[in-house]
Amino acid sequence: MTELVGFDRPKLAVPEHVAIERARTAELKVNRLPTWDEDGLTIADLPQTTGWRIMIEPIEVKNITKGGIILSDLSTEAQEYMRYVGKVVNMGPLCYQHRKFEGGEPWCKVGDWVVHGRYAGQEAQIKGDKEVHSFRFVNDDEILATTERPEKLIMYAGIY
Repeated sequence: MTELVGFDRPKLAVPEHVAIERARTAELKVNRLPTWDEDGLTIADLPQTTGWRIMIEPIEVKNITKGGIILSDLSTEAQEYMRYVGKVVNMGPLCYQHRKFEGGEPWCKVGDWVVHGRYAGQEAQIKGDKEVHSFRFVNDDEILATTERPEKLIMYAGIY
């Protein structure tokens, strides 16, 4: 590449924490539908959980790429494990108040990425401006794990 005489390329430094967050966001946005808050919905538009239930928004996987390539069923199934990983949207007032949780900390809080069982809870859908969003209502004791990096999980048997 030829350098232009007298032209200095500006040196812009991106703080490390910003670069890391951008990378995590970019990784997580790969082939997924927009979340409820990215689609113009507010917390007031969502149902409020009751009792000991937790409302989770699973990561919705697209079956078509940005370039218009339709993914095979096998490829879509390989990503379907993300349906068991989601972000806690809200929690009922009785979450982690039962005596079986006495003396311990709550397993999760609003904003945490959590893993729940395949058949846990009840699914509901809400129409946003552009997409229909799925949510899962699970009991507080059906949370299996929390994670900081949901995009790194491999939970579907045989898919690596």
